[in-house]
Amino acid sequence: MNSSPLVPIWEAYLMTMESLRVSKRVVIFSKNATETLNALDGSEPVNRASDASVQYSTQVTDDLFVLSLWATLERYFIDFFQEKGEKIR
Repeated sequence: MNSSPLVPIWEAYLMTMESLRVSKRVVIFSKNATETLNALDGSEPVNRASDASVQYSTQVTDDLFVLSLWATLERYFIDFFQEKGEKIR
């Protein structure tokens, strides 16, 4: 087992980004199917909203990934200095 706390964060980030890529493909496929079949009248606002939602989710995921890395680094430093402080006493 790897003791690095960054591995689970990285794996979760990769999984989330892959999920968002799949979501984007579904939105594109849905848009193309709608245009081809003309099944839904006025569906353009829905398609734009879906695109915007996926893009916003990608931005939020990137921001939270950086925040998670920062929190992990902080926690590592706190634990490290507490451990070194105990050894000095």
